[in-house]
Amino acid sequence: MAAEGKVDVDAIETLSACGSANLKTVVSIIRRSGNGKEFINKLLNLLIKEGVRSRLRVELFKEGSIIVMDGFSLVLDNAKSLNGQFNISLPNLMVRDSECVIELHRINNDYLKYVTELTSRVVPNGEYSLSSLLSSRERFLSLFIEDPMLRSSLILASLGLGDLALIILSQDVEDIFITQDSIYINHARYGICRVIGVDTQGIAGQFLRLAT
Repeated sequence: MAAEGKVDVDAIETLSACGSANLKTVVSIIRRSGNGKEFINKLLNLLIKEGVRSRLRVELFKEGSIIVMDGFSLVLDNAKSLNGQFNISLPNLMVRDSECVIELHRINNDYLKYVTELTSRVVPNGEYSLSSLLSSRERFLSLFIEDPMLRSSLILASLGLGDLALIILSQDVEDIFITQDSIYINHARYGICRVIGVDTQGIAGQFLRLAT
């Protein structure tokens, strides 16, 4: 287990076995960025192992650090702690009196929030576009998450669309409509359904930011 300001023994042994020239830098990044969380140790272990084949490079700056790998970079900003608010919601579909309503319930899971926070810091190397951003985050998550649905949900959450992630990914959802104060979907089985328990303006803003 990792304690605050320290790195667990397994992490040190793994890093040392890889013979990384930037061992001290990587350990320093773990200490500063993880807030004592064991997950950052496991993640960086995987990145180092992968780096044997993909020429991992660690760049250290006054403002933060960048772990560069083939296809993406993980940017760790010293001024921004790893405790952002990223949401993933489970949709609960209800049909009453021929009216279809989807109520969203947020998943309160610190691990998923932490992974989403890290994913939001992954950027592509080279050309920057929405497709390259999605591809780089998929590549990053595939290092330690096997479930493709979970990977896709975390990527959407990293873009601020976690509340609608499972709705967007559902095969039964044919379209999404956003009005001034409501969100509706066209469901393959139930027709038009209203989505409740979501920040409509916030979601609309995220879609607009992605479109620009």
